[in-house]
Amino acid sequence: MKKFFVAMLALCAMAVSFTSCNQADPAKEPIAGKTYMYTDPEAPDCYVKFAFHMNHKVSHEIKTPFASASQTNLVWEMKANAKDFNIKWGPGMIDTQTGELVEGKILYEGVYDAEKKQITVTMQGAPVVCPEVK
Repeated sequence: MKKFFVAMLALCAMAVSFTSCNQADPAKEPIAGKTYMYTDPEAPDCYVKFAFHMNHKVSHEIKTPFASASQTNLVWEMKANAKDFNIKWGPGMIDTQTGELVEGKILYEGVYDAEKKQITVTMQGAPVVCPEVK
């Protein structure tokens, strides 16, 4: 019995050592760890904000005079050109109206502009330009 527990402990240690952390590399993925926000000049209390976390998750907030919403179960991936990226529904996400599993489906497509330090995010053909938040 003692050998069984030692073997299981060794197996767990091996599994943990082979598991990757899936951390973003800011040199190849320059949006990693950054936050971008668009504020309407005519309504400064209204905004759209994207925070790109190092673990490839995205926090997304929207505030309007009528409602506020936030979404944290989103994930991002950047293309090899370090410019184009996608924001997708995260693990286990289900469309509450249809019951369809939407995990991995693209919600936003974006382009990073390193010179201007901003992103342009498009959802259903409506682009929003968001400068980096300092």
